[in-house]
Amino acid sequence: MLLRAGLERRAEPVRARVGAGAAGPAIAPNLKNMGGKVLTRPSLSMLYLGSYWRTERGASERQHIDGFARTYEQSPVQGVLAQYGAGPARFAGTRVIDGVAPRFVNRGTVRELVMDHVRRQRLDRDPQRIYSVLLPPGVILGDGQGTTSLKGMAGYHGSFLDHAGRPVYYAAIAYSGSLGRNGINFNGRARDAITVTLSHEWAEAVTDPDVEHHGTAWYDKRLGEIGDLAITQLPLQQSFEFVNGYAQQKLWSNRDQRYETAPLRR
Repeated sequence: MLLRAGLERRAEPVRARVGAGAAGPAIAPNLKNMGGKVLTRPSLSMLYLGSYWRTERGASERQHIDGFARTYEQSPVQGVLAQYGAGPARFAGTRVIDGVAPRFVNRGTVRELVMDHVRRQRLDRDPQRIYSVLLPPGVILGDGQGTTSLKGMAGYHGSFLDHAGRPVYYAAIAYSGSLGRNGINFNGRARDAITVTLSHEWAEAVTDPDVEHHGTAWYDKRLGEIGDLAITQLPLQQSFEFVNGYAQQKLWSNRDQRYETAPLRR
């Protein structure tokens, strides 16, 4: 399946998507736990690749993205993720990896960047930390299976085992340009595309963290992981909304039977 662990833009026009109005999607998703674990105490570490993120424009975008990561633990979307047993993800720091970024980054590169960061810390690693690698403008993200950010991929999440056999969780995020040639152009603003993609990948990373090696957790056999559902079923402009000033993707709630960024009050 194309990018089961990633966010993709479908090749067909928006009008060809399965529609969802106020009454909900035409085909109701059915997320089930396939036996895998979820992250109950996740944390978020932000890794910005390249010196672009220290430029005036890049620093402004980084400040906004870090603001999203810092407030994500208190976001009402945590109430949706809690329905699947996931805990709120706390902010655990940010770092710019200085230097000239490569033109192309694949899963192997992402894993190397994450492990280098882990070694530099020289501390006991949080076993539920999600390391998010954010690429600068113009860098192409590849998934290792032939799909790239030039073909409508905005990001993916995954995991690998360290030298001690412990899982390391990560997300890779393309810089989605306003013209839509790289990644996904949600509304013409790169920083909003990045926070939408982060919210997509973080939701999947906490509800299906070990997708690459230890087995699947929450998954819909027809539509994919929790983040894939809205991007598949809703028109692009309806797949996200602003919460406390940050663009976030809507998630499917089995309990409320709708796409939402906050659960219904009971």
